[in-house]
Amino acid sequence: MRGDLANTAYIRDVTALGADVRTTDQLVDRMIIYDREIVFLPEQGVEGRPPGAIVVREPTLVAFLCKLFDHLWLQATPFEPDAEEHTDISDDVKWAIVKLMAQGYKDEMVARRLGMSVRTCRRHISEIMEELDATSRFQAGVNAVLSGLFRDSDPPRPS
Repeated sequence: MRGDLANTAYIRDVTALGADVRTTDQLVDRMIIYDREIVFLPEQGVEGRPPGAIVVREPTLVAFLCKLFDHLWLQATPFEPDAEEHTDISDDVKWAIVKLMAQGYKDEMVARRLGMSVRTCRRHISEIMEELDATSRFQAGVNAVLSGLFRDSDPPRPS
């Protein structure tokens, strides 16, 4: 998301109008929350007609979805499109990739879970393994923990 020029241009436009934008390594489906009373969610598994959305008005479910959003928002990183660009991936993304790899996910699933292309995911994995001087995924995980790369978090645990 942060490296996509079209998204960056859009975010530049909406932040100029006063929007706050953040990104997270957690991927959830789209949702639009209106006045914390109505939530729009994309329909799932619709066949034979164009995709649409469902409207959720049930207060308990709306409250739950708002709490989910608030949790993700607090954990997310502010996206300031005009800030100095970093060519390296963030420690948050590295941690998410290593954690998913430690849980046994293949590249395709890691990419899907993090909302990136498989090609980009594989490039990040290659960079992580090179940075950690590792020749295998297992060695990368061990070296990541031993190097203290993720000292503020618990080490990943297989599910």
